[in-house]
Amino acid sequence: MIFRRKLKFSLKLFLIICSCLLIVLRLYAVLINSSRGDTVGGPLTLVPQPHLLTQGSYTGIVSDREVEPVNSLRGGEPLPLEGTERTGRPGNLGGVGTEVLRVVGGEEESKRAIAVDDSLSNLGRRTQLNDIFISVKTTAQFHRNRVDLLLRTWVQLATDQIFFFTDVDDAELSRRTNDHVINTNCSAIHSREALCCKMSFEYNHFIKSASKYRWFCHVDDDNYVNVPSLVQLLQQYNHVEDWYIGRPSLNHPLEILDPDSEQEKVSFWFATGGAGFCISRGLALKMIPFTVNGRLQSTCGKIRLPDDCTIAFILYNYLGVELTQVHRFHSHLEPLKRMKTNTLRQQITLSYSGITNVVRISGFSEMEDPSRFLSIHCFLFPNSVEKCP
Repeated sequence: MIFRRKLKFSLKLFLIICSCLLIVLRLYAVLINSSRGDTVGGPLTLVPQPHLLTQGSYTGIVSDREVEPVNSLRGGEPLPLEGTERTGRPGNLGGVGTEVLRVVGGEEESKRAIAVDDSLSNLGRRTQLNDIFISVKTTAQFHRNRVDLLLRTWVQLATDQIFFFTDVDDAELSRRTNDHVINTNCSAIHSREALCCKMSFEYNHFIKSASKYRWFCHVDDDNYVNVPSLVQLLQQYNHVEDWYIGRPSLNHPLEILDPDSEQEKVSFWFATGGAGFCISRGLALKMIPFTVNGRLQSTCGKIRLPDDCTIAFILYNYLGVELTQVHRFHSHLEPLKRMKTNTLRQQITLSYSGITNVVRISGFSEMEDPSRFLSIHCFLFPNSVEKCP
């Protein structure tokens, strides 16, 4: 009788100990997964900062790369960051975890990129300006006009984050940008091949320094970037999730023949490069097998489309990621004169075309400021310009 009681007590004690060990192991597994960035979800809280401008929405028309200007498919407000699956945006954060390890293979570029430290404490930190890599595509003939205008305006707000991708060496421009000029040796002609060549350099440059940045953002040399507005936009998205943000130039998906089958068609939305677009680091790392070592240019040649279309094709066709549309990106083919001055603080990018298609805003004379970028900059940041009207 005493033996049975002791046996029952021993069994109960054994079960209690096993249960405790199981709980400890589960807690340990959760902590390990969280530190790897595999279970972090939910929205990033946007806390206003004194130096950042308030946000809103603006509906307009945008297009580029010689396609017709039309309305976008759906609204451009950010989708909430959730841990559940969505079309084109897997709930698993991926980023620099096992998902990326599975697709990058053994390429040297990927090894550098995967060395990113996405600790739990770092993931909880809000995105700041120094987390954003901004590439500006340009060419030699625009160094002394378009690029000079950018240096006098919005580039002053983010000097360390901006890199100019061009087609010649320019000692003066390098000096003025603290050596942030990359000579791609691509053709200076505005052709599909040249555009894809430069985009390949932009992407590769970001990947080689991916441990420093959360976001890859591309703009052209005729874009004005409202830097605080860009920062606030990206603060609403998780950089280790799959995010491709911009604005389409068509009112329907672009449809092409699948280059891998040549019998089936594939359709996808693309963000027009002339309005600018951003890609999260988590997604940029997953693109590596399809973009490095000349693969982006190869795909560009296969589908016979420009750089912005090729980026979207890779993201959708190979990674299943769709474009998240934001209406506050604007290109030079949009009727910019329709934009109201009281919406400027809400915009992310602006542009111009000649002296007729510009934002209508008072300020400098038309002769002094044909693009209206100086006047826009004075309106948004009056203390950053030496002399405002």
